[in-house]
Amino acid sequence: MITDACGIAVHNEVSYRSIGLFKPRNPLEQRYKLLLSTFPGFMQAGSFFPDWGYQCLGYNQQSEDGNSLGAVYQNCHTGLIVFIFAVMSHDVADVKWHSLNGLDNYFVQVMAQMDFDGDYQQAHTVADTGAEFTLQHASPLKYLNETWQVPLQDLVNIYTLHYASNTDDSPRVPSKEHLRYCMTAAYAGIKLDLKFGKWLFNYYGAKSPFLVDQLNDYHKGGNNYFDNGGLHLKKQPPQGDSFYQQQDLDQLLSDNGIIAQLDDTTGLLTLTRASPPPPPPQQQANYQSVFQAPHFPPSSPSCQSVTPKASLPTLSISTSLAGYGHATVHGDFNGDGSTDLAISAPYHDLSDSTTMAGTVFIMNGPAHDTPPSTILANPFTESRFGWAMAVVDMNDDGIDDLAVSAPFPSGHVAVFYGSPAGLSTTPNRTLTGGRHDEGFGSTLARAGAHTLLVGCPYCTAHSLAQAGVVYLYGAGQRRRVFYSPTPMQYERFGSAMTVMDGGYTIIGAPGASVNNVVQVGKVYGFHDDRLQWVMAGQTKFEQFGSVLEGWRDEFLVVSSPTETTQRGLQQYWQGGRIRLYDWHLLDQAQNDIARDTGLLQARFGFRIINVGSGVICVTSQHDSHGARFSGAVHVYQFQ
Repeated sequence: MITDACGIAVHNEVSYRSIGLFKPRNPLEQRYKLLLSTFPGFMQAGSFFPDWGYQCLGYNQQSEDGNSLGAVYQNCHTGLIVFIFAVMSHDVADVKWHSLNGLDNYFVQVMAQMDFDGDYQQAHTVADTGAEFTLQHASPLKYLNETWQVPLQDLVNIYTLHYASNTDDSPRVPSKEHLRYCMTAAYAGIKLDLKFGKWLFNYYGAKSPFLVDQLNDYHKGGNNYFDNGGLHLKKQPPQGDSFYQQQDLDQLLSDNGIIAQLDDTTGLLTLTRASPPPPPPQQQANYQSVFQAPHFPPSSPSCQSVTPKASLPTLSISTSLAGYGHATVHGDFNGDGSTDLAISAPYHDLSDSTTMAGTVFIMNGPAHDTPPSTILANPFTESRFGWAMAVVDMNDDGIDDLAVSAPFPSGHVAVFYGSPAGLSTTPNRTLTGGRHDEGFGSTLARAGAHTLLVGCPYCTAHSLAQAGVVYLYGAGQRRRVFYSPTPMQYERFGSAMTVMDGGYTIIGAPGASVNNVVQVGKVYGFHDDRLQWVMAGQTKFEQFGSVLEGWRDEFLVVSSPTETTQRGLQQYWQGGRIRLYDWHLLDQAQNDIARDTGLLQARFGFRIINVGSGVICVTSQHDSHGARFSGAVHVYQFQ
């Protein structure tokens, strides 16, 4: 029953985020938003409804037809309005989640190419089921209502109208009793799913790093684009009352402690359950081992919790889903000798007329806990302004400039020049490239005092989808272009970039396959325009080269955040490693070189931040040292 409930939590997450991001522009839209926020029981039942007949009493076609019922029946009461809105949310999500209607490179399709050797059906199965457990593993989903409300009689009437003009062989109108049974089964399924599904995350998450990494943020079908869903079209037995008995419903209610109330006058079904006692607090270590070991070897630095006693400021904003802190960089944007901080929130909006346009907050001087001195905004909806940032002196005036990318939909990088008065609030230079919706500027890196690397890992190259391209811009208007020497689809060349002493440009391609093993990953070393050497990972899903950082011109730091690690007999899938290489040895290398050439030591890490000449920070996105998935930053200081 747990797997039969797949898609319910994800579709509700999509509807929940949609309501939060819905910005009314007139009194009628304000009324609709109030309705959508007032009737969660209708909303959450409707978010599932288009799948009601799949795997239940043979109502495949009626479920399929349920996707278009909103246009048939207009005389709706308020609860039904909310229910139909949720149905439409489900339908839009399905189209993009599954790359329907000719859409290309959307979520499940890319997941199949990245993790399942192009097997769409296998990816589909893992996506529809695994997305539920991935979502629950990362969030308690406390907004889910304990009660569902289903307008049964209205739905029967809608189906009757929908099939009225069809021929005699049209599907039968589902009975109120059958709708009641299938919706009750779904309600029971989501309750079991929420209780036990998180324990299945290990199984499904291990099959697809793409699912774990991209469920929220992928620009073609991630949750933050309210584009998710599940479609379970499968062969079922013929329709008929012989497959349903009243005692089946009674048994379902009894086994799951469900209270069902049907109002015979309105035809409204209310499903609820007595609230169970709160579960005992879980040990953080129960979740920790899914991603990494709960502690480091004695030789490693200890992990210290940041508490109020440390007198360190905590910076945040009060906007849900804003992504505050997605990217941070520091520089001196006004030339006063003090460090200024730039913090991005790529899903934040300053204007009610945009959605997920993005905002960057500038904190000047040492008092970084004060309100931002400058706010940079972007007028384009869903552009994710602030997705990546880099500090560079593009105009060669001795004052740091700030480059900010807005990868979607058209893709551009805005460069704001620094001055004694601070950063300009309008771009002084705009860089463009790539095709529409390919994510130009998804990664940025400083490539010297006056040059900037712009990565487009989702860009098509040599007619290969998401092979990736990297552009190098200087103070002038000319640009240099880097391609993978051996391009392959979904290699994502340009996912990470850095420069090293001696004129080297280092570019990561974590999606590269090696000997038909997927997502092993490669790192390419270019000297000027010429390829000098290639270093490859060794294992499936390693994603070697996901993050690169040059450090003190002495070390090259390379991350494999989804590499399986092992300590003793215990394996930690997607535990991740960071490798530190002696740059002086790599500088002399030629052609293909072994991954462990010049290797100093290994650590896991999701991002790497070069703080200073002797300090480097390694982030661990899913660390549970302080609280479940609270995250951690590990600071390493070398003498």
